[in-house]
Formats: sequence, structure tokens, C-alpha cells
Amino acid sequence: MYRLVIAGGPDSGKAFDLPPGEYLVGRGGGAHLLLADESVSRRHALLTVTDAGVAVLDLDSHNGTRLNGRPVKSAQAVEGDELRFGTCACLLERAPAPASATVVLEPPEAPEQAPPRRGGALPEDSRRLAILYEVGNAINSTIELPQLLQRILATIFDVVPAERGAILLWDPLEAQWRPAATHARGAPVRPGELAVSQAIIAKAFEARGPILSADARTDARFGPSDSIEAYAIRSAICCPLLVRDERLGVLHLDTCRATEAFTEGDVRLVGAIASQAAIAIANARFHDELRQENIQLRRALGSRHCIIGQSAAVRTLMETVRRVSQSDATVLLRGESGTGKEVVARTLHALSPRRTRPLVCVNCAAVPETLLESELFGHEKGAFTGAIERRIGRFEEANGGTIFLDEVGEMPPSTQAKILRVLQEREFQRVGGTRSLRVDVRLIASTNRDIEAALADGSFRQDLYYRLKVIEIVLPPLRERREDIPLLCDYFLAELAREMGRQPPTVDPEAMRALQAYPWPGNVRELRNVLERAIVLGMGERLLPRHLPPEVRRRSLAGVNAAAEMSLAEAEKRHVAEVLAVAGWNKSRAAALLGISRPRLDRKIRDYGLEPPQAEP
Repeated sequence: MYRLVIAGGPDSGKAFDLPPGEYLVGRGGGAHLLLADESVSRRHALLTVTDAGVAVLDLDSHNGTRLNGRPVKSAQAVEGDELRFGTCACLLERAPAPASATVVLEPPEAPEQAPPRRGGALPEDSRRLAILYEVGNAINSTIELPQLLQRILATIFDVVPAERGAILLWDPLEAQWRPAATHARGAPVRPGELAVSQAIIAKAFEARGPILSADARTDARFGPSDSIEAYAIRSAICCPLLVRDERLGVLHLDTCRATEAFTEGDVRLVGAIASQAAIAIANARFHDELRQENIQLRRALGSRHCIIGQSAAVRTLMETVRRVSQSDATVLLRGESGTGKEVVARTLHALSPRRTRPLVCVNCAAVPETLLESELFGHEKGAFTGAIERRIGRFEEANGGTIFLDEVGEMPPSTQAKILRVLQEREFQRVGGTRSLRVDVRLIASTNRDIEAALADGSFRQDLYYRLKVIEIVLPPLRERREDIPLLCDYFLAELAREMGRQPPTVDPEAMRALQAYPWPGNVRELRNVLERAIVLGMGERLLPRHLPPEVRRRSLAGVNAAAEMSLAEAEKRHVAEVLAVAGWNKSRAAALLGISRPRLDRKIRDYGLEPPQAEP
């Protein structure tokens, strides 16, 4: 006769004796094995019990039935197997003698000082149940993966005669195993100090289930293995950690003592624990992904990345963005400073199939040349002075998602070569590293620089340029879509007023005419700054011409033609000179007001021949 012991959920500790016959498992009133767990269907599964074992038939339940962690429709279970109805975990064991239909087991009391083999005085089946119960409690009590895995290992050592144990997690980026938790009987051990035989791990994944070796040195499955001989391994248990066929990690135990060989009961217990550990790892990773996605969404909600406008230029832009967003093609965004290139990059990501993965933005001009390579690709510990620990780069952060390189034209040639390799090979090396890392990212780049001139003078690589401009999108300047200025004013005034806790003002018609007449060399960014200035300086419920800066007030609708005749360079030169004057020729402050980097401002000052005013004698 068999017994089904509930190891988790609201019925935890309950046991059902199963004489030969058929038993309906479910949450409904007609079930023979009535379970209160909400994940169990009303008619979940049918168990047919014979002396040879228990046949399990899933009755098209909503959350499915699993045998030893694997989804099953129909399967045969034997003593020591773990069954899951939904998320309700149950252990199948032999019952010593006929008993009442339901027996409630009290959870084990924790001793004041744990003996070397916890539960040693308990019958084998009850001891295994107590350990599974403890592991379940550990999983339910924390989502911090390192502490959880360390606790699971320590619990296993209380009941299994292992000398060394490790849980290794698979790193798909670097294609190698990384120790997540280690444990050794009688001596502390840190992750990385305990080596595990690759030969044993390979066989466990080949078997896709727990393997037991009574004597690993003579086990024909492993063949000649230097690692087994080097570590003097005698008996070993190795369990792959799999969830939906995804390789997450491995749980490994071994001993060097011939007198402490593992048993079939040990491997069944460790296999059941490994199934729970795999689910805990998957859940912890999913929780971390949700947390990162939440951070990304909060950043996105706090960012200004709406494409506002109804002009023909904006409608054409949006149509292009919608089409391009569905591919993984590299995109080069071109346009004047302040036209909204980052806004378009964020929109491309938000509309793409990668929208649930990270969007990482890097302003190449804002990072010193000496640090840009480390910023993008990361560095290894000791790679340079001050590199006290390994640091992942922005490309690794963006793996699976999108990376946006703003002002890519300011990138030094040495970094350009590495970006080219990423685009061609999808791989790179950290600074100071020797291992090539593979990434899956979509790259969007932007520049307001004259790239053709940079190609001519050799400061920008021609091969990289053609790799970047698979799809080129040119953003229209604000002076070419003046009909969008009223919509932009409404949007920005509402946003700024909300931030300041007041009602948004309306715009006087004469002020609107002045706003539409001005050529806006700083484009949308400059328009927002002008409106913010007006609100900060305390205008009332109406934005009047006197609230606008002098250079904007001087314009009128009659001056539109004159503005159109002014070249972009003349308008930009005038604007840069006025901002420098306002900032008292403090270049850092002026660069911040213009929304450009300090090196770019220095170049504009040189190009336009601007000079600070001479001090009076």
C-alpha cells in the first residue's frame, strides 16, 4: 500500500493512505483526495494504485501535473517520486500498514542544537518529508538567491553523508559554470575554492536527471577523468537544475570516503530538493527581471520621450519609426541638437519586440575618452589603476534589448573599432579580459555632427559609418514644422505646471506668433527651456510676450521671411553667443543650457570665432 504525503501549501503535513484502487484528486466536493490549494483544479488528476506502483492521469487540469518536476499527461509513479498538482507538492511513499484515510503529521520541532544527521531517529520516509518541508519553508521565506542556495546546501548536509557540495549556475554569456553556493563538512569554503568535475556534470545533463555513482573512479560512464582522480572523488550525486528544458545550474555532492557511499534514497531526496531549487532559481531570476523592468519603466515614465506633432514631417517620421521598429536593423538618427533623437530612440525600442528587455542609453560625448571603452564594454579586476573589482559594461546590461549611443560622432577611433566588431561578430572583450563575450543587442546611434566631413578628415571610420546607417532617419528641425509649436507649447506647459503643482497657463495669441516666428536654433529643447523660464519667473494664468526672452520677442510673424533667409549657421552662431552672454561665459553652464557637451561647445566657439567680451580698463 502507498501513502501520499502533502509537503507544501495549505494541506502541508497531511497524508493519504492509498490501498489499491482509483482516487480522484481535486478541489471539488467529489474528490477522494480533497486538496485546499487554489492551484489545484476541481477535477485535477486520477490516481490508479496497484502493487506495482501508481498510474497518474492528468484530467486536463488548469495548472498541470508534474512528476519529479516534469509536466506529465500520463505517467507511472513509484516510491520516492514527487508529484505536483498545480503547485501542491506531494511525496509518494510506502505505507507500513493499513491506517485511517487521513493522518495529520505535526511539523518537526527544531532541536536546540542540530545533530550531525538531523532527524536520524525518525523513520527514513518521515525524515525525508521533514527535509522537504524545511526546504519549502526556506524557498518561501526569501527571494535572495545566494542566501537561499546556501541554506538548501546546509540542509542537505544534515541528512546526506556528503563531504563537499556545490550549486553551480550556468552563465550563458560567458558559456561557463559559476559557483553560487558551496559547503564542506567540518571546514568553511568560499565560492570558487571548490572545484567540480566537468565529466560528472556532463553526464548529469546527458541523462537530464539525477545520477548516482557509488564509486566515480571506476564508473564506466565517466571514462578516464583527470578531474575525478585529482579530487579523489569516490561517491557522487549530481542533479541538473532544469525548468522547461532551460539549463539553470547543477547541484553536486561528493565524498572521498569509501565507507560513506550515497544510496538510492539519498539520490531520490536530493533530486526532489533539486527540483524545488530549480524552480526557486527561475522565480528569483524572474523577480530580478521584473525589478529591472520596473526600474526601466519608472525611468521611462520620468523621461520626456513623446513625439508631439501633427505636421506632415512628424507624420512621415512616425510612419518610418513604426516600420523600422519591428526589425533588428541598426539605425542611425541624424538631426540638429535638440530635435529629439533620444525620444525617437526610446520610441523605436518601445514599439519593438525587445520592449520588455532593457534600453541602455550612453552619451558618448559626456564620457571621457579614457573611460569610454570601460563604460561600454566593462573591465576586469586589476585592468587599470582603480579597477578594484570586475564591472560589466553597458553592452552587457543591454543584452537582449537595445543600446542607444548618443553623439556617436564624438567617439575616439580606438573605440570605433570595437563597436565595429560588436556589429560584425556580436562579441567583445572586457578591458583587461581575454575571453570573448557574446551579446544580443540592437544598436541605435545618433549624431548631430557633419559625418561626411568627419569621414573626409579621417576622424570617423568609413566602414563603421556604413554599418551604422543600415537605416538612416533624419529628424526635421523645429523651424521646418512651425505648425507643431502650439501643440508642443500645450504639452510642455501642462507638464511643467504639473511638476510645480499649478494650473497650466494659456498662451496669448501675440506670444504664440512670436514663438512661431522665432527660428529655434536649439529646436524643441530650446522651446521647452523658454517655457520653463517663463513659468519659473512667475507669470500668471496667461503667457504674454513680455514673459519671453528678448531674442524671441524681437521676432514677429512679419519676420518669418527674414528668419527663413537666415542660414542655420548664422542662427546657431547668434544663439550660442547669446547663451554664452547669459552664462557670463561660464562654458560648463552654457553647455548645460544648450544641451551639448563642453568639448562640442568649445568646437562651436572656435568654428564661429566667438570671443569673450574684453574687460574694461
